[in-house]
Amino acid sequence: MATVLICDDRTDVQDQLRRVVGVLPGVEVEVAASCAEALQRRSQRSFDLVLVSLELLGRTGVEAVRDLLGLHPVARVVLLTSPDEADLLDEALTLGAAGYVCRSTPADEFAAAIATALTLAALPVQTDAGAGGHSDAGSAVVLTEREWQVLTGMSLGKSKAEIGRDLFVSEDTVKTHARHLFRKLQVADRAHAVAAGFRRGLLR
Repeated sequence: MATVLICDDRTDVQDQLRRVVGVLPGVEVEVAASCAEALQRRSQRSFDLVLVSLELLGRTGVEAVRDLLGLHPVARVVLLTSPDEADLLDEALTLGAAGYVCRSTPADEFAAAIATALTLAALPVQTDAGAGGHSDAGSAVVLTEREWQVLTGMSLGKSKAEIGRDLFVSEDTVKTHARHLFRKLQVADRAHAVAAGFRRGLLR
């Protein structure tokens, strides 16, 4: 049984995430309404994954990441973010967060990203320090289904326009997914993204 701890101070978000993550087979979900509660729960039992809002009432998710990793350095922490939190996201990833999922991600893609994170949590993941960004040993990248599809298209040598046609989305949408993908992999271009994807086991 895999265990996920959701840390968010809004009950409606807690309920929504519990429903979305709860559809995954063999996954047990618990919730915490504050950083302090998350830390208390984390000290009492081990969770395979902690999903924490980057912004929490009265305290940032960055501090939560720092404290959670301080309590248990190998904890897999995934951030719940919005597009306007880029600066905080960079800081949290530098501290060792495994990855992030945007709040606006459709429910099926959100669940797929969490399933990927849980799968990667049990596997050794190679680092990608040579790609121009910070990476901690054992860290994992959490991709949405669309980001993985864009990365797969890149690995096949397809242009953004071709990937867009395959996915029935605009080229601008592909560019947006690509930017998120590059940020998660901490690379600057598609060549490094594909190389990192193969090294991390995201591509076969």
